[in-house]
Amino acid sequence: MPRKGELSVRDLRSVYGAELRDKSDVDVLVLDVADGVPIAARIELSQSRWGWSYRTVLVCPVCRECKTTLLARAGKLQCKACHRELTRRQRERTGADFLRRSGREEDRLLRLLRPAVEPSVPRIAEAQGLVQDIVTADRARLEELQRQLSDLKSALEARP
Repeated sequence: MPRKGELSVRDLRSVYGAELRDKSDVDVLVLDVADGVPIAARIELSQSRWGWSYRTVLVCPVCRECKTTLLARAGKLQCKACHRELTRRQRERTGADFLRRSGREEDRLLRLLRPAVEPSVPRIAEAQGLVQDIVTADRARLEELQRQLSDLKSALEARP
């Protein structure tokens, strides 16, 4: 199923089939992810080596790099790098929430339980362990905050 705001080689392959290999460009209409306004564009296609074979790829109109997916954002159809779009992990991996407040564990949990992968018994067991770790860490942080709050109250009351 095509995604709103994305153009992928997989979508084109489902429309054109085997004749996609013979095309040098395609005319597309992609809905912008924010406001749903369609973006019409002619996208150049290229062949890129993947292992022992060649696959059809999209050429980003801005950087001219070969990509498998282009994004429709702010009226432009470009690759993720040209849009400066980062994944949640790339944005948050150096922050305090990720490093000290269970963000890493939350990320691992969401990766374990993603819908594209069939859940297995070991994956579910690891996910249950991660949930327990997150809850335990949150309770410990709550107790520490309560202790700090009571210390602060005591210090304020003892103040002349």
